[in-house]
Amino acid sequence: MAEKSKVARVAKEVTCAVALVTLCVGLCACSARSVIDSIRDNSSYPSASQARIDDANALEPQVSVPTIKENGYLTVGIKADMGVPFSQTDSQNRYWGLDIDLASALASELGLHVRFVGVSDATAVQKSCDVVMSVEDGEAEGVAQTAVYAQQSISLFGRGKQGSLTQEELVGRTIGARDAIAVQTTLSQLFPTASIEVFGNMQDCMEALALGKVDYVAADSATGNYFAEQTGDISQIGTIDDPVDIGCGIVDSNADLAQALQTSLDDLKASGKYQLIRNRWLNSTEEADEEKPAVQ
Repeated sequence: MAEKSKVARVAKEVTCAVALVTLCVGLCACSARSVIDSIRDNSSYPSASQARIDDANALEPQVSVPTIKENGYLTVGIKADMGVPFSQTDSQNRYWGLDIDLASALASELGLHVRFVGVSDATAVQKSCDVVMSVEDGEAEGVAQTAVYAQQSISLFGRGKQGSLTQEELVGRTIGARDAIAVQTTLSQLFPTASIEVFGNMQDCMEALALGKVDYVAADSATGNYFAEQTGDISQIGTIDDPVDIGCGIVDSNADLAQALQTSLDDLKASGKYQLIRNRWLNSTEEADEEKPAVQ
C-alpha cells in the first residue's frame, strides 16, 4: 500500500507539471527562454529535489567509496548541450528535465543523495563525477554505457497525421531544422532536392511548421516530440536514421557501479516509476525502435 501511495503521489506531480508546461508553451509570444523561466518560477513546479521518487535520507546506501567518489552522494554530470527534454537550466541555473528526474530516482534507489555538476562530455566520469547522463555507447575512450533509458534518432515532423513519404513528395519542399550540424548534414545527404531552412531553436522550427512557413521539420526524436506536443497539430512522421541507445556513462572499469545502476533502473521499471518519468518528458510510451521510417 505504501508503494502504491508513492506512485500515486508521483503521478499527481507528473500530471500537474505537464499541465503547466502545456499552458506556458501555448503562449506563442513567449520565447523559449521566457517559457522555461515562467515554468520554473512557478512555485508548484517540482524542483530537482522534489522530483526524487523516494527520500534518500530514509534508505541505506547500496554503494560506497571507491565505487563512488564520496560516501552518501551520487555525483551526476549533466551535459550542457543536451537541451529539453533531457536537461536544461533556467535563469537561476537550476537543472530540470528527464536526466535530472531519472538521476534523482536512481540515486534514491541506491540510498544516496544526488549532486549535479555541469560537464562538457562523458570523460568527466574520470575526474569530477560518478556518472554522466545521456551517453551513447562508445562515445568516449575509457567510458562504458550502462542503464540504457531512452533512444534517440533524427525524425521528420509534419502537420496533422501523415503516413510515410516518398522521395518524390519531398522534391522542392522546405525542411526546417535547428542549427545542429549533424541534423543539417544528414538532411543534405538524404534529401538533396529539398530546401533546408535553419532556425536558432526548436520552438521556432515548430512554430514555422504550424504556420505553414516550412513543410516539414527534422529534429532529434525526443526534442521534436516534446515541442510538437506543445505547439499544436503536429506529429512525428517517422525516423530518418537508426535509433541510438542513450544511457548512463561511467568509468569502464567500475563494474560495481554499472551493476548497481542497471539494477536500480530495473527496479524503477518494475515499480512503474520509470514509466512515469518517461511519460512526463517524452510524451509517449513508444520506444524509438518501434517507429516507422519517415521516407519509403
